[in-house]
Amino acid sequence: MRPVWLVGFPTSQYNEDVKAVASAAGLRIVDAKFKANFSESDLASNPPSLTKIGEKKKRKPRKKAAKVSDSE
Repeated sequence: MRPVWLVGFPTSQYNEDVKAVASAAGLRIVDAKFKANFSESDLASNPPSLTKIGEKKKRKPRKKAAKVSDSE
């Protein structure tokens, strides 16, 4: 039996093609609301990450630019 990947439904809310990602990783997609029906051994140990449509990726903070002195 393939490991279970718990995903918040609907899957259309994600940028990635959830079915293709699951297929490539050999995982079975199940709505996250059914988590109580599975034991820890049934769940995928390292599931792929997903980004929601419109969600911005976390960026590193920008470095502050040094101020230029106008005293010259």
